[in-house]
Amino acid sequence: MKRFLDIANGIVSACLITVLLLGAAYAGFALWDNRQIYAAAEGMFEEMSEIMSLSGDTEASENVENSEENELAAKFQQLQEINPDVTAWLTVFGTAIDYPLMQGISNLTYLNKDVYGEFSMTGSVYLDTRNARDYTDIYNLVYGHNMSRHRMLSDINLFKNEEFFNENQTGILLLPERGYILQAVSYFLTTANNSQLFNPENWDMLNSERILEYVQKDAMYISQTGLDELTKIFESEEQPRLLALSTCSPESDDARTILVMLILP
Repeated sequence: MKRFLDIANGIVSACLITVLLLGAAYAGFALWDNRQIYAAAEGMFEEMSEIMSLSGDTEASENVENSEENELAAKFQQLQEINPDVTAWLTVFGTAIDYPLMQGISNLTYLNKDVYGEFSMTGSVYLDTRNARDYTDIYNLVYGHNMSRHRMLSDINLFKNEEFFNENQTGILLLPERGYILQAVSYFLTTANNSQLFNPENWDMLNSERILEYVQKDAMYISQTGLDELTKIFESEEQPRLLALSTCSPESDDARTILVMLILP
């Protein structure tokens, strides 16, 4: 009996050691795989950033409106040779958000695909398929994962800090024909089922008063500068163009943060 127990204990110990070794191996692989994912994403965006030399330049906001149309068109031609689904380039100053914007066949296309169309846990930053790819809609909705190390649209969550929101309210949106200055209007902590903020088509039916109401209702923070610029556009009888940047928030599974920015004419 004693010998039997010794053998049984030996088998149990061996099994435990095997399980521990397998667990350590899996953890090591997961860590390596995670690093590979981020390394691949960094290399990919570095390649594209070299093409879009205007992005990432903190002085770009001063010169973006004067950028040569032919220069931008040539840059976008290079990007679209990599992937024709590239629609724009987005930079939000004060954050690490500096990415091409994609638009796929559906809103699932780039959820877990990089800008090359390959599988990637980081996914891409992409425009809602209900929006026109030239950003001429009133409300243009953009999605991106909340990843660690300031990747994708995770820095949208930085705007929960009121001081950060007040100090970082501008960016640029580069389109094939020209660049546009972005001005923050409001910031929301909401849920994924918010039909007001997650249905771009609803905004096309709103008049100026309702649009002003929508960008302020239940907002965590509001920019007076953004509201003033939006009001000026209404007074000139032009159609405003808003860019809403959305990502997940850790409060709950369906929590979302949204930074609404105005595309200045």
